[in-house]
Amino acid sequence: MADGHAFASTPAGREFLGLYQALREHWPTDATDADLPSRFGTTHTTSWGRGTGTDLVLLPGAGATLTEWFTVAEPLGAHRRCHAADFIGDPGLSVPGRDRIRSVDDVLEWLQTTLASLRADRPILVGHSYGAMVALGFALRHPEQVSGLVLLDPNSCFGPMRMQYLAHAVPILLRPSRSRQRTFLEWETGGAALDHQWLELSAIGAAHFPSTRPRVPRRPKAAALAELAVPVSVILAAGSRVHDVGKIAASARDSLPHCQIDIIDGATHHSLPMLPQPAVTTVLASACTQFAGG
Repeated sequence: MADGHAFASTPAGREFLGLYQALREHWPTDATDADLPSRFGTTHTTSWGRGTGTDLVLLPGAGATLTEWFTVAEPLGAHRRCHAADFIGDPGLSVPGRDRIRSVDDVLEWLQTTLASLRADRPILVGHSYGAMVALGFALRHPEQVSGLVLLDPNSCFGPMRMQYLAHAVPILLRPSRSRQRTFLEWETGGAALDHQWLELSAIGAAHFPSTRPRVPRRPKAAALAELAVPVSVILAAGSRVHDVGKIAASARDSLPHCQIDIIDGATHHSLPMLPQPAVTTVLASACTQFAGG
């Protein structure tokens, strides 16, 4: 883990790793793990699936780790090759190196290196929350290197976040604790029955993991979005407290007239991509099959 694996030797680190490994057991039996080198450190990935369609590369929300994909891993891997990654500098099993990620350019370089190491040729990028922001930023910078984008409740891509959401999130950033993280997720999800192991993993990561603040791509300008030649699917959570879903859908439709937009009833920003099932799996799988090679 981070900082010379020091966190892994602490009680919180051992608990974090145990929960991470328990969630990893939900993956198909053909799944393999790798730690990919880059100038920014090593990136932990899990790869699975043997389909012939275009590869999927899944990018999680900030602090969520790649384990947040556990409920959709098996169905997505039934027809295509899939890869999920932990962001370097974020909770998870990726390990920062001497060259730290200090800018959005560094984040995009990291992703480009990761895709090359995975041998994922023009994959479909599937991003949730912060992962969606990175996926969109990468496609705007390198459209020739991706076949499509699937953006799950993307924040700050097509409109601003609500002040109410930010007001609830800021205390966790200033004084993180397990209880504050649990309370925050309970508030945003409306008390949804999130998986207990994942919820504890998230709480430990927020409170104890020696992570760095994510380098956040700026909201793209309308002109840049209008020139984006990559097909895009936007999946929104009807109950998201991050933003006004209706306004985000309208903005995405105006910015990308040919994009597909789906709104999942019963979902919130932080319940995705885990809940509600089977709705999330159905919409996500459908979105991934619309692109070339799907």
